[in-house]
Amino acid sequence: MNTCRQNAQAKTVLYLHSLKNPAMHRRFLDGMRRFAQTAGWHVEPVPLEGLSSAALRGLVRSHGAIGCIRASGRPRPSGTERSFGVTQVPVVLVDPRETDFSRRSGAVLCDNAAIAKVAFRELSAGHPPSYAAVTYWDPVQRWSKERIAAFCELCAEAGCECAVFSQPVLEPQDKRMARLTEWAGALPNNVAIFAVNDFTAVETAIALHSCHRQIPKTATLIGVDGSPERHDIPPSPVPITSVDINFESAGFLAARTLSAILAKSPTAKHATSSRQVAPVNNANPAISSPLPPAMFGPLMVKRRESTRGRGRRERFILEAAETIRREACNGLTAAKLAARFPISRKHFERLFSEAIGHSVLDEILNIRLESVTAYLLRKDIAIDAIAGLCGFGSEIELRRLFRRRFGSSMTEWRARNSIQLPPHILQEKCSKCNG
Repeated sequence: MNTCRQNAQAKTVLYLHSLKNPAMHRRFLDGMRRFAQTAGWHVEPVPLEGLSSAALRGLVRSHGAIGCIRASGRPRPSGTERSFGVTQVPVVLVDPRETDFSRRSGAVLCDNAAIAKVAFRELSAGHPPSYAAVTYWDPVQRWSKERIAAFCELCAEAGCECAVFSQPVLEPQDKRMARLTEWAGALPNNVAIFAVNDFTAVETAIALHSCHRQIPKTATLIGVDGSPERHDIPPSPVPITSVDINFESAGFLAARTLSAILAKSPTAKHATSSRQVAPVNNANPAISSPLPPAMFGPLMVKRRESTRGRGRRERFILEAAETIRREACNGLTAAKLAARFPISRKHFERLFSEAIGHSVLDEILNIRLESVTAYLLRKDIAIDAIAGLCGFGSEIELRRLFRRRFGSSMTEWRARNSIQLPPHILQEKCSKCNG
């Protein structure tokens, strides 16, 4: 009871999510909480697994929630939107299906055309003679359709055809894989394949392997989500290049969109904070003047073996990216890395930035901070030991960078991240920089 009162005083927002991709949802939650700090909110994560509409209504009442944010993906409770209507709580849906929109809902959408564009740019760098694309197993997913349509349009603009593995209806996994394997075996040599997400990319890699197609020798492959290490994805025969999505931005925009709904709603004026940030455009029929939804898109390309040697980038750029992933936590600097290659540091850093999308230093910090979050998930690792384990010069430097990136201290981040990965996944993530 006391917890509920405290949350109500802190203007609680419920974050509804699936447990299938904990890494993605941690990043989404970080972005949401970054906005929540400015609005004086408390964000309460609620797993959707096993959650009924009645249970959701009870949670809204017991927490005194001012609103809800529901992440994309399954599962979702039956009649979720009706339960929102009963409790008169505004809701923001992240990348929803068309049928999920309701009278009191706003939306934050993924820019699927931008994702397809990044994937096409990566695959087209090697000037492949042909292209192909693989849809998701669930044929009603809007994001899959949009990514495929945008990719095919880009292929057409380049004067190339794109063979599409379609999914007209739901079917058993074994039948889908049999069809996919037969389709993959009939593709021409040196084909560049776009899979709409990492799960589909792993399926495609397995199908290619089954029909003795070597990656990247006879086919290059790229997925989407930046998370092929997910524990619910089967092992891939080859590490897969992936378009990483800016999930932190998605969480921030979702919270900001909810703030806009609360600011516009005459019944929710009391729920907004005196430190309110200016609202953003979002589609919400409850607002007198509906505005376009907020959009989030790709963050970067995580290059792995499935596209190695097929890009327009010089070979040493790919070698440099792999070196950073191996040695970022071992005192590697931009100057030390550039000294390993037969060009000037300025020229090297310019080429690296053009190829990767950000500077060498940013890439080193990204890998170090990725390792920091992996160590924070392990309660047996003391926080004051993490700076040394991850290659930072001092604990003060790490704490400053961590707060700037995640909007909270490492202690706060560890305390609120209750979603745990299996022990073998944690060990693998923590050993990336020390292998």
